[in-house]
Amino acid sequence: MANAEHLDLIRRDLDTWNRLREADPGMVPDLSQSDLSKADLALANLSGALLNDANLVLANLRGADLRAADLTGANLVGARLLGVDLVGANLSGADLSTAEDLTQEDIDQTLGDERTALPEGLQKPPHWLGIRKVNLKAAFAKFSDHWQPRIVGDLHGVQVKIVKLLGEFVWHQHDDEDELFLVVKGQLLMRFRDREIRVDEGEFLIVPRGVEHQSVAERECEVLLVEPGTTVNTGNVRDERTVLQPERLD
Repeated sequence: MANAEHLDLIRRDLDTWNRLREADPGMVPDLSQSDLSKADLALANLSGALLNDANLVLANLRGADLRAADLTGANLVGARLLGVDLVGANLSGADLSTAEDLTQEDIDQTLGDERTALPEGLQKPPHWLGIRKVNLKAAFAKFSDHWQPRIVGDLHGVQVKIVKLLGEFVWHQHDDEDELFLVVKGQLLMRFRDREIRVDEGEFLIVPRGVEHQSVAERECEVLLVEPGTTVNTGNVRDERTVLQPERLD
């Protein structure tokens, strides 16, 4: 059941709700099984929210942040979704059959299953449709560029990505996400402001949220990343290597 305080606040004062989310990024909103039908939730910060089995019929969710939200079993019939961010959201069993302004690109960034109902013309992505194994050697062979992560798997709001590194990356931090770096090939140097750690082939390193770091690869390095679906590769920095929506390898 929904947290009564969360439900009351988001219904009553959306601006205060968004300020609260900004001040407390670790908060997990519990709006599960809530009735938010016809609610005006435009631009609402609902990232990571529990919205499973929620009634969102005809809700205005334009521009809302639903990254990594749990929408399993939610009813989004007639919901307005223009500009919504659904990266890493779980739509398993959700009804979006008449949701408005939903695009294939939106759907391709989510989780779902055979029960998920989509608007006419949209297709269920291959990664929704069952268990599959991934050959990392073959996956890495599909691209040659550096610092451009690709998604190869999903698990409940977390994404598995692969990336090739060469040279120095930008100093940055992730305010809300932890990251795991597993070196598949080569050697990774991870710099922190107070030390450096070398990560060899077959080893992994976890960088906690809020810790500034810089990845360095003196020679080309192949790395597997495990991180929340909300994670942007350059964290709190935006530059020419920022990837907001990574390509998915099927």
